[in-house]
Amino acid sequence: MNTVDYLAFPLIVSNHRQNNILKKKWDNYHYQCHVSRVRAVKPEVDNKPPRIFLHHHVQTKKIQKEQERLAEIEKNNRLLMEKIALIMRTGGEVDNWNTCVLRSINNNKRNREIVRITAENQAIHKKILDSKPYYDHKKWEREWKASRKFLQHTSPYNALTKGK
Repeated sequence: MNTVDYLAFPLIVSNHRQNNILKKKWDNYHYQCHVSRVRAVKPEVDNKPPRIFLHHHVQTKKIQKEQERLAEIEKNNRLLMEKIALIMRTGGEVDNWNTCVLRSINNNKRNREIVRITAENQAIHKKILDSKPYYDHKKWEREWKASRKFLQHTSPYNALTKGK
């Protein structure tokens, strides 16, 4: 018999004329062929876990950012410690003096403009003081007194008060 004829194990149709020993031998042979084929067969369904890609789990950029952040924190801490040590050594004097001198580009022009305006103002002031007044306030006062007299003469109330 050919092994191709025997595709299924262990079903072998036995003939009453066959020898039992030979039958067992063939059955054993076919069983071994079956076992070897079962071992060699590849599964139809992939039931293995998926492959692990390191770049998905190890996030190098995140680690780099964290290292940079920690380095900056360490640097700032070191600078603060140096400042505290300096304060402890020197007694902590205040150094908030502003030594910066403010200079304007057009400072000279502005000063010349101020001098010119001041001179014009003084000239106008002198003209005002030297000019003869147009309105005579003494005349206004005399006219007011005269109008008060007329009012007193014409007012009935003032006449009643004068008789008492």
